[in-house]
Formats: sequence, structure tokens, C-alpha cells
Amino acid sequence: MKNKTLFILSVTAIVYFSILLLNSYVFKWEFSLLGVFQELLTIPMLIFHVVLLIIAFKRSVKNKFAIKNLSFWSFVFMLISCLATFGSFITQ
Repeated sequence: MKNKTLFILSVTAIVYFSILLLNSYVFKWEFSLLGVFQELLTIPMLIFHVVLLIIAFKRSVKNKFAIKNLSFWSFVFMLISCLATFGSFITQ
């Protein structure tokens, strides 16, 4: 997996959980089809989230945490997103 692909997948996972958060607290859409997709995709995306964090960490270590590298930024974004996502489970 290239660093650019890793970055795009990381942003995709972050956007998914951001949309879930916005739908939960701001929009509060109650469409049944939207609920089906949320239920079907949330657990696989949580697993995908953790897997991307691990891959980004390994790539960042391999590149010695070079700030110019996209894998470093993928790791930073995924770490913040994982902490926010899993932290929301604890605070509820």
C-alpha cells in the first residue's frame, strides 16, 4: 500500500465517523435506509480504523516519523480519530 493510498483511506475513515457524529448530534436524520447503512458499516469501519492506525504506525516508524511523509500524517490523524471515537464510547 502506498503512502498516498494510506492517507486517502485514513481520511475516508475519519469522514465516515465525522458524518456519524454529525448525524447523531446535529442532523438527527431518521431515514431507515441511512440507519441500515450505519448499522452495517460501523463495526467493520471500527476494525478498519484500528488496522489503519497500526499500518500507519508501522510506516511512520519505518520512515522515522518524517513530517514530510503522508504516513506520518495518516498516523497522527488516525490516532486523534481513534482516541475521539473510542473515547466517545467511554464518556457516554
